Amino acid sequence: SKSIELHNKYFSYVNKLYYENPKKWIDYYIFGLNNLSFALRNVGEVEEAISILEENLDLLKNLYKEEPQKWSENYLSCLNNLAFCKNDESSISYYNEAIFVLRNLYNENKDRWAIKYENTLFNLSSFLEDRGEIIECIEILKESDIVITNPPFSLFREYVAQLFEYNKKFVIV
Repeated sequence: SKSIELHNKYFSYVNKLYYENPKKWIDYYIFGLNNLSFALRNVGEVEEAISILEENLDLLKNLYKEEPQKWSENYLSCLNNLAFCKNDESSISYYNEAIFVLRNLYNENKDRWAIKYENTLFNLSSFLEDRGEIIECIEILKESDIVITNPPFSLFREYVAQLFEYNKKFVIV
């Protein structure tokens, strides 16, 4: 598609610049990898998107260790995107890594990180629920501050009782 062609063109240009001067062009390189993987995923080229995300994650993991304040947002996005794209057993470890990082960030600054933290907890619980791993979902519920849900009608009373049992604030859609 035209979109992929444009992303590839941008990325090949940035790739050349990055290898000539990595420190100067790292932000653009990361941006290019993210956009290319997103575009590939959107046209169904999931395996290629995963390959690019894995390359990006290796790079971001090191950058995050060196400068967590600067790279946390990109690192977390890459973890979540990779978990979503892979949609297999390895997704759990990507979500858990993101939750570990976010838990620390959230404890330091709740206003800044609350939504991303809750969204990542939701993504993991949805993934686990789809796999029938309900006990793990309850553990995530315990960690959540607010629950926004649309439970199945057949489980409505049981689910609301559970929200009260764990003293959770909730919104039912």
